Amino acid sequence: MSIEYHSNIAESFLINYRSKPQFKERLNLVCDTVKKYVRPESYILDFGCGPGVIANTLAQLGYRVDGIDGSPDMIAIACRNKEEKTAFRVEHIPFALVEPIKEYDAIVSSSVLEYLTEIEVVFTLLGNLIKHNGLLIITIQNNSSLYRTLEKWAFFFLKKPAYLKHIHFKPTIEELSLHLKMMGFSLKEVKYFGKKSWFFRKLGFIFPETRRNTMVLCVFEKNL
Repeated sequence: MSIEYHSNIAESFLINYRSKPQFKERLNLVCDTVKKYVRPESYILDFGCGPGVIANTLAQLGYRVDGIDGSPDMIAIACRNKEEKTAFRVEHIPFALVEPIKEYDAIVSSSVLEYLTEIEVVFTLLGNLIKHNGLLIITIQNNSSLYRTLEKWAFFFLKKPAYLKHIHFKPTIEELSLHLKMMGFSLKEVKYFGKKSWFFRKLGFIFPETRRNTMVLCVFEKNL
C-alpha cells in the first residue's frame, strides 16, 4: 500500500531533501516555477505534500500554503517544521469536496500522481480546486528516459527498486496533457530535469533531454 510505504520512509524523505542533489534540484525548480507565475500572498495547495518541505519553502517566499497528504507520518513531520503561513492536514487522495469549496491560485503536486490509481477522479478534483486561469504545477517521472527503462527491466528481473511496485500511473507527456485537456487545462511549460548520474549527464552529446533526464516538470493552466 502506497500510504504505508511512504509512512515508513517519511524521515528519510525529509533527509533526502536536505542532502541529495536531485531532491534539492526538484525543490528549487518547483519554487522557481511558482515564483515565475504566481504572485506572493497567493493561495497554493501542495497536493501530496510529504514532509512539507516544498510547502514550507513556499511559505518562506510569501505564499499561503495548505498541504495535504495521505500519510499521517508525513504530515506529523510537516507540522513539526511548519511555517506561519502553512497549514497541514491528513487527507486520503482522492477526497470528497465539502462546500464551500476553497479554490487555489495554484496547485503543486510533486512526484505524487505516479502513486495514485483513481487518476480521472483525481484530475476532476484538481480541476474543482483551482481558480479559473489558475495553475497546476506537476513533477512526474519521465517515462521516456533511458534510466526509467533500465529501472523497469531491473524491477522485472530483480524486483528492485522496491518503490516501483507502488507506481500505477505512467504517462508520457502527451498522455498527461490529453488527460488534463479533457479537464479544461492547457499545457503552458515543460522542463526536463534530474540527470541521475555522471554517465547519464554525459549522454547529452548523444541523446536528447527527453531521454537523458529522469524527471519532468509540467505547468498547466485552467482555461475552463
